[in-house]
Amino acid sequence: MGRIIKSTVVYQCLFVKNPLQIKSPVAYNPVVLYNPTVKKQIARISLLQFIFFWSIGSLFPFYSLYYQKVFTSSGGIVNFSILGTILFLQSIVGIASPPIAGLLADKFKIHNRLITFLGVSAVLGAILSSVPGLPFLQNTTLSIKLLFILPGALILGFFSKPIIPLLDTEALRLLTVQYNNTYRYGQVRLFGSIGWILSASLAGFIIAKTGTITSIYMSAILGFTILAIVGSRGIKQEIKPVKIPLKLLGKDKPVQLLFIYVFILSIGMNGSFMFTGVFMNALHVNTQVIGLAFGLAAIPEVFILLSTKKLLPRFGYRTLIIAGVIILSIKLFLFTIIGTKAGPVTFILIQSLHGIAFPLQYAAWVYYLDSRAHTDLKATYQNLNQLVFTLGAAMGTFLASIIIGNLGVRWMMGLSGLTVVISLFFFVIFVK
Repeated sequence: MGRIIKSTVVYQCLFVKNPLQIKSPVAYNPVVLYNPTVKKQIARISLLQFIFFWSIGSLFPFYSLYYQKVFTSSGGIVNFSILGTILFLQSIVGIASPPIAGLLADKFKIHNRLITFLGVSAVLGAILSSVPGLPFLQNTTLSIKLLFILPGALILGFFSKPIIPLLDTEALRLLTVQYNNTYRYGQVRLFGSIGWILSASLAGFIIAKTGTITSIYMSAILGFTILAIVGSRGIKQEIKPVKIPLKLLGKDKPVQLLFIYVFILSIGMNGSFMFTGVFMNALHVNTQVIGLAFGLAAIPEVFILLSTKKLLPRFGYRTLIIAGVIILSIKLFLFTIIGTKAGPVTFILIQSLHGIAFPLQYAAWVYYLDSRAHTDLKATYQNLNQLVFTLGAAMGTFLASIIIGNLGVRWMMGLSGLTVVISLFFFVIFVK
């Protein structure tokens, strides 16, 4: 029965006119195959999701503010060209690591070994990045600051990028074994949202109370260390290499078009997201409110992810993606129009739209790519999606820094919103 279902789903993905609206195989097979061992493994992946997003939750909202502080001259002038270049390089190096990690994971089935190695490496990157923010080095020369921050940012960017697609791939595999479908993925991923909410909110509070933004790296170092330890618990001794059918990816036109949409979207979404802290800071919003804006804004993610089991079979992948893009563009245009006059509560409410927009799209990507991928290409598909997402983020971050330096933060938000709208038109017209 399981083979028949799998064949039916593969046939639909390859030959139906609009595979983005395929319904879940759960409709064909409601039987749940309970396995206590797999249940424990799913719980471990849920914990790893929480730890990973805890680790980056203290960093991403404050990256730009940290670099802004480090690269502000004694005269109070911010070197946005260096700031943008570092953020760009930090993102661009992450392009190479996801496909490498995906291929290694698919070929040797070493997801857990990779997670442990990546976690340890991320700790090193966080330590190096934090050094120029320490009190005794704050007034040192630009070259000394770059000596620590540049390699730290590159290491952190390179080794942190593949972690979440590896966790997603393993979660989807385990859910398929346990339930014969992957629609409970949201119930695993929501632990990541909870980790982000707690970490981002707490980081803003600590910065406001201590007056030191370097503390964001202390939380990340702790998180990545625990990630490496917990990841190592799932390591198995036996490694069985398999042949990777990469030629299937070359024939998969719908997925290739989906990647282009993700790239365009990422330019607008991540460029604005990375500089949202700078945007709020320019409007004299304190760091505690910035942390709450990023943390509390993720609360809707929890409810969206809990609902994906019902949303996906009811509306289909395509509808969720379109809805997510529309909501994201509304968020950016609201920041452009009324953000400059908004109070703290309004900032948090507008930023909360991101917590609705992103999980709708992200859940649809993850499910869709998993449904199309060959058994030995699942990690590769997820990591390639991370690659194009990272490439868009790198370009978006660099362009955002140039726009802020020449036109200001409001223009950055508005042009980012326009880019998101362009991605919507591309998806509607071409991704069928």
